[in-house]
Amino acid sequence: MSLRTMKLRSFRTNMLLTSKLKPIRKVLPRIPVHKVIGTAKHAEAVTIKRALVDCNGNRRNAACLLGIGTRTLYRKIKEYGIG
Repeated sequence: MSLRTMKLRSFRTNMLLTSKLKPIRKVLPRIPVHKVIGTAKHAEAVTIKRALVDCNGNRRNAACLLGIGTRTLYRKIKEYGIG
């Protein structure tokens, strides 16, 4: 493992430990595969909606929670018609 990889892992760990936001895996319940209905886009839209609800509509925090950039989140909100 390179030094750069070790530094990145350490940085991510510190961010998660000091952040008040919970990682998305801990926020959303696990859904059995046989109960998943719809497409990947539908699942992504539902995940974005849940993140926005959990962050009280704060898009910057929702993007952080989802692990994507704020511009990407804005684009996906527009693409899926999420208000």
